[in-house]
Amino acid sequence: MGEDQVNPVARSNVCPVVAPPAEPGIFAFSYTVPEPHAGASFIVAGSAEAPEGKGDYRDHAIARGDLSPEGLRRKADWVLGEMERRMPGLGFDWQDASAVQICSVHDFHPLVFDLMGKRGVLDPGLGVALCQPDIASPNLPEQTGALAPLRA
Repeated sequence: MGEDQVNPVARSNVCPVVAPPAEPGIFAFSYTVPEPHAGASFIVAGSAEAPEGKGDYRDHAIARGDLSPEGLRRKADWVLGEMERRMPGLGFDWQDASAVQICSVHDFHPLVFDLMGKRGVLDPGLGVALCQPDIASPNLPEQTGALAPLRA
């Protein structure tokens, strides 16, 4: 744990759809260490479409079970808002991101220009990973994706 018991590790629990691993493992992780001469950088862990700290995510999922275009819009809007809540706590916003990645198996393309473009999310480009949530976690909702901004 970091200062004040804040977890400094950014991670997302997802499984690739194409060529999935035979067993659970860690593909990559990021962490922070002090470096006096480095420029400002950050990474924000991806978010599911449920508020943190409310207990069972299933009970608080945004548009639970709704994979319609409107349901996906509500979920994406909430996740984008969650990223916008987290970044200022680190002193950053979308304009500071050097990369943005989305992990999803659902068709989010209709939302790209409307929800993401207007916020400046697409300025550094958008990386896409065809992944689904870690279905072994019983407390996760039917997660439709995760969005993670970073600046390296």
